[in-house]
Parts: sequence; C-alpha cells; structure tokens
Amino acid sequence: MLKKLSILFIFIISLSSFSCVNNDDDDDNSGSRTFKVILNPNGGSMSNMGGESSVSYSVKYGETVTLAKSSELGLSRESYNFKGWSKSAADSQYTTNEDFKDGAEIIVRSNLTLYAIWSPVDPIYYYVSSSGSDSNDGTENSPYKTLTRAIKNIDDSNKDYIFFISGNIEDSPEFKDSYSTPLYANSITIKGKTSSSADSISGTISVSVPNTLTIQNLTIKEGAGVTLQEHKNGGCLFVAKSAFYDDESATIYLKNVLIKSGKADYGAGIYNSFGCLTFSDCQIISNAANYSGGGIYNDSGILIISNSKVSENSAQNDGGGIFNKSSAASGTIYFKSGSFSENTASTGAGVFNAGTFNLTGGEISNNTASNYAGGICNSGTLTVESGSVRGNSAANSAGGIYNSGSLTVSGGAVSENEVSSASGFGGGVVNSAEGSAVVNGGKISENSAALKGAGVYNAGTFSLSSDIKGNTLSGSDSFGAGVYNEKKFTVTNGEISGNKTESGFGGGVANVGENAVFTFSYGFLKKNEAKNGGGLYNEGGKSLMSSMTIVSATVSGQVTENIASEHGGGVYLKSGDFTISAGAIDSYGKRVDVNTGSEYYQGNKAGENQQTDSGSSVEIYRGSGNAWYKVSGTFTNGSAEETGNYSDADVVIGLSDWVKLSD
Repeated sequence: MLKKLSILFIFIISLSSFSCVNNDDDDDNSGSRTFKVILNPNGGSMSNMGGESSVSYSVKYGETVTLAKSSELGLSRESYNFKGWSKSAADSQYTTNEDFKDGAEIIVRSNLTLYAIWSPVDPIYYYVSSSGSDSNDGTENSPYKTLTRAIKNIDDSNKDYIFFISGNIEDSPEFKDSYSTPLYANSITIKGKTSSSADSISGTISVSVPNTLTIQNLTIKEGAGVTLQEHKNGGCLFVAKSAFYDDESATIYLKNVLIKSGKADYGAGIYNSFGCLTFSDCQIISNAANYSGGGIYNDSGILIISNSKVSENSAQNDGGGIFNKSSAASGTIYFKSGSFSENTASTGAGVFNAGTFNLTGGEISNNTASNYAGGICNSGTLTVESGSVRGNSAANSAGGIYNSGSLTVSGGAVSENEVSSASGFGGGVVNSAEGSAVVNGGKISENSAALKGAGVYNAGTFSLSSDIKGNTLSGSDSFGAGVYNEKKFTVTNGEISGNKTESGFGGGVANVGENAVFTFSYGFLKKNEAKNGGGLYNEGGKSLMSSMTIVSATVSGQVTENIASEHGGGVYLKSGDFTISAGAIDSYGKRVDVNTGSEYYQGNKAGENQQTDSGSSVEIYRGSGNAWYKVSGTFTNGSAEETGNYSDADVVIGLSDWVKLSD
C-alpha cells in the first residue's frame, strides 16, 4: 500500500495546566477534569519538534484529540518503518485499533501515553557511479551510470530504497508518478558514498511524489531547473505536488548537502511548492535567479532550517537568499540556526517574506540590496525571537528590516545595518504605512543612515518596550537619529538613548507631520545628541508624555544627558502640540549629593556657552534652551496651557530653562 504523507502546518498543543489524580474511565465530576496524552517516539526521533523528546496534549475529559501525523512530527528511526501507536512500549505488532493509527482521533477519558510502533526494514541498495553503466545491475561492483536508471527499480511501498552516489553524476533525475503509475516506496535516500564533495550530481533533482526523501552527504550543482509555466524553476532541486495525489507533496530531509551554482528564473538553488523540507548542516551557495529566490523559492511549503548556510546567492528582483511566497496556503519558514549572509537582490537581499517567517536563532548578515531591505523585506508575518539581523546594507532604505506586514521582535538584535545613499532612511527598521510593529525585547542599535531614522523610520503603527540605542545619522539637516515618526509611535517602559545626528534635528526622536503622534510612558530619552532637539524634535505632530524623563539620569552610578549643539537640549518644539502630564525635563546644572557632599552635573544641555545663575538654590546653567526650546506650537503642562516666554523661568513641574524665539 502506498504510503501517503500530508504536509500540514505543525501544530502542537502544549500543556499549560494539569490536574488529574486517577486514570479511571468513569465520568464522575468529568467536566472539571483534564488529562494528558503523550506521544513517545519509542527509540525514534522527532526532528520537527525543536529538540523535544515527546509531544503532549492537555485535553478535558470526553473531548477528542487528533494526533499529529508522523510527517508533521518528523518522526523517524533508521532502518525502521513507523506503523502506528500502542499503549505498550514493547508492542512490535501493528495494532488493529483504528484509534491508534497515524493521525488518529482519540476520545480522551484518562491519562494516556502512546508509544511509536516500529517494524524493522532491510533497505534495498542501489549504486550509481561516474564510472558505471546503465546496462549494469546497480550493485556495488556493477553500478549504474545515472540515478535516472536506478530509480526505475522502485516498486515496493513497504521498502526503503537507498541510492549511493560515487563521483560526479551528470543527470537530472525525476522522482515522479502519474495517474496510471504511482511511485511505490516507503522511503527514499540518496547518499554520497564517501561523504565528500566529490560525490555529486550535476543537474536538477525533481521530486513530485508524496514520499519521504532523504538527501545526505551530497553536492547538487549547476542545475538549470524545470520548466513550469514558461519559466525555469528550481535550478538544483525542484519540489512540487504529486500528479497522482494532487493534494500531497514530499517530506524531504537534507543533511550535509551542498547546493551550488544553480541557475533558474525562480529558486536557482531550490524551488519548493507545498513540500516540507528540513535542513541540517547544509550549504546553499552561489546560485543566481533571473527573477526571485536566488537560494530558495518557497511556495506554500514548510522549511525548517538548522545549522545551515545560505550565502552568496543573487536575485535580480527579490529575495537573494530566500523568497517566501504568499498564496492561499502561504509558505512557512522556521530559521533556527545558521546564517543568511552575503546575498544580493534589488529588494530583500537576505530574505523576502510574504508568508510566515520565524527567526529563532542564527543571523541574517552582510546582505546587500540595490534598492531597499538589505536584511529582510516583510509583507507577511515576521517574528524575531532570537538571533540577529546584522551588518546588512541597502542603497535607499531599510538596511535591516522593511515591514509592510506584521512584525514582532521579542529578542535578538537589529544592529549595524546601514543605508548608503545621501537621501537614505531607516538604517535599522522601516515600518511602512501598512505595517504594524511590536518590539518588546531585543534591541535596535548601531544602525546608520543619512537623512531620517537611523534606528527606526515609522510611517505605520509601532509599539516599543525595549531599547533603541547608538544609532547615527550622517547627513546635514537630518531628522530622528533614534526614531523618525510620521504616524503612531508608542513607547512603554522603553529606552531611546545614545543616538546622534551632529547637524540635524532630534537626536532621540523626530516627530514630524500633522498625523504624527508620539506617546512616551515610563521610560528614558537620554544621552542623545543633535544640533537642535537633543532628546526630541516636534514639528506639526503631537507628543504625549507621562511618567517619563527626558533627562540626564544617573544609571549604575553614571551621569548621562541629551545634548543640542544649538537649541533645545531636551525638547525642540518647532510646531504642533506637546503635552507632559508627569515626569521631568531637567536643565543642565551643578548638583550636590546630599549624602556625600560631592558635586556632579546633570540635565539636558544646549548651546556652546553656558551661563551660571548663582541666585538659584540649585546652580542652573543658562544656555539656548537647555531643557526646552519653543519656536511655536502649544505646550500643555497637565491641564494648564503655557504660552509665555520662559527664558527666565525657574523650575515649573520639573521643567526649567525654556527659551522661546521672539515673535
């Protein structure tokens, strides 16, 4: 019987709470009881489960749970076939109970552990060698010349087939079936015989069968792809739906595989349509796409990438490293470890994602976009939990990440990315008008651009509860070294510090435009520098601040501050509205520690020449609006609107040393 595998999104129900004291099947008080169902691989492994040794479900009494299919789990055991699940770890026979078959539905009435049942298999071996002949019998001593000839021997759905490759084979083998002739096999393995790069296939491997296929210790190179809708796709590896079972595709494991020097219109290295591909210890390098997906083009499939390198690939349009397509069943990628590096494209040089991309480790680094999005271009769902987007560059905008979809950053770093053109913006992150970004962990740091938003350029909705630090704008009349905001930017328990524009406006933040709303609650704007508005520059927008400090603050014994070389060390209000309901904007001055008597300086600072006001109980240094500089607009302190000249003011609810230009 043909083994059919369905490629589904991996869905694991994790146990969040558990209460059960007996395993009886009676239904007394059943409504309040929760039980645990465990799938134990019983000597096998679950490669898709991120290192977990088992899978558990938390289910209420009488409810039905659908067991994940073996293909979803990546369940395997060398030289064994998976046959189903049993209550006994010692059961070696396939159960006749329908409830325990692969993907079964089970009504839960007690705690239950199910063990994988394995049936030993003696694989069938065939050998292919560059010195062989297709008229041989395919044995080790009499190998075939091509893999195309060898796979004609596949005819038993209960058998595992292993093909050993020796030397360089010039061939483009097709693993396919048709409506009249399905390809029968339990599993298929293609292995380099010597585990060296000399064992290789020059051509394209095409897979359009719903089988489990393993490619191991092999180089696939110089392929030209498969013709699909007038385009060449999948230079070295092409994966598509089965013609015999048109709702299914392959499950492929790539282990220590080198894919290089492929050429195609889409997916010069790999083109995957609806397949589930798991990479470990692989390299995908030096492939070139005429359109998109230099290294990989993923259309509605699942990719799981660990300890692998996608490098030096190119695409004329999008996705130098990888292109993840959006469709009715959008592609899903889990990048766990390894690197996407030194890839090139017009847009999304490292990654172009229109589906779902999860970054949980590794790095996306040193990629170069000739237009925008050096690291990642996202119009789908992008999640960054760990790892880094580092050292990428783009000519016009978004050196690190361009987001027009949904972006969530909970860890890792977006750092050292740059935009090179004189009018460039968004060195670290660009969040477009369509974008929604939530950054609640990790950091955005040490990015650079010339004109606007070295750290973040926001035209959409952006929520920050993390750090934006050490970003730099290099252009004259530049705006917002840390953040340039023209729509809605909210900071809660965040920090924007150490950002700098020597000849521009808004070292920490530039809030610009009639639709711009910048809200800051519980956090710090500190140690930022600009020509005007060291901490914040507001022009036309609304800045709302509560329970925050725009201040030189003492942190771990150190004094830090915002600096404007001309005006407005803390805040520069050119126009628009500024409201502060709590907190402080301090002026630069000398203080005395009441405990030690030692003197120190803190506060926001503006202008080169500071004058001392010795009449104050706290020595205040008068500059060009140390704390505050107002050209026009409306300042509101709580419910009281202030409109006068505050150049001689003392401290007003934490605000001091204001300067207003003469009318």
